[in-house]
Amino acid sequence: MDRRSEKLDEFLAKPMFFATTVFLVFLAAILHLHELEGIYPYVLIGCLVGMALLYPLYLGELLFHLYLGSNNRKQNLLFCLLPPLRMGARGHVHNDKIWLPMLGWQEANAALSTELDRRLSVPMIVIALMILPLMGIELFAGLDRFQSHWFLQSTTLGVVLHSATGIVWLAFTAEFIVMIAVVDKKIRYCREHWIDLAIILFPIAAFLRCMRLARLARPFARTTRIWRIRGLAMRLFRALLMVEAINRIVRGKPQVRLARLEEALASKEEEVREMREEIHRLREIVQTEMIPLRKSA
Repeated sequence: MDRRSEKLDEFLAKPMFFATTVFLVFLAAILHLHELEGIYPYVLIGCLVGMALLYPLYLGELLFHLYLGSNNRKQNLLFCLLPPLRMGARGHVHNDKIWLPMLGWQEANAALSTELDRRLSVPMIVIALMILPLMGIELFAGLDRFQSHWFLQSTTLGVVLHSATGIVWLAFTAEFIVMIAVVDKKIRYCREHWIDLAIILFPIAAFLRCMRLARLARPFARTTRIWRIRGLAMRLFRALLMVEAINRIVRGKPQVRLARLEEALASKEEEVREMREEIHRLREIVQTEMIPLRKSA
């Protein structure tokens, strides 16, 4: 049974990873193109249809693993509830391994976390700094003014600007999902990378808020309040990206990386010390239990 689960993991790893990437692309389009009122209804319908077509893959994977009685199958139930998390799925037989593009199956440990952080640092800095030319274009064209908001909705430039913002969000979301799946101390990682988490969650919260206001304001057509919330959301999103880009540049310096590695080493040494204490305690318990048995023998 474990062998069949392992074969299923190997067979589904690549297609499910890329299917989840497409699912995230649809979600990014829904979140970031909603200001393009002329085309957004078609974008929304197309993305929802695409997500609906992909969803049976997650449900089918869950049913297969339930049928096989696979270990760690509860994670597939979580993926049915939150499909983007499938990008960081662990193996059902080898629960300490994760499949990644160009790397294949890798053991999820501190070494892989460090390697991914090294590989992704420069690309993610470049992606975060993409917001600078976008801000420049909007400032030059006056697109951030309410009076010219129609330009954002009706031109190709508006599509490009919002699509680029969606790409930035997509990259940060994919990186965070993979990294949170690799690291052991997930709460600590979220605490240390709270800006990344805010970059991911803030557009979702802003989108839901705007949609709620749009429904309430539907009898009154467009309202200044909705546009102000959208404009404020985008400004905060850009500010978070700038802060994160600076943080990543600073973290890439040798002295900062040295400090982080020394901190990680100290943490591991503390874990080893605790393990040795626990082993010593258990040995004493075993020896204590063995003495009456020897006397009775």
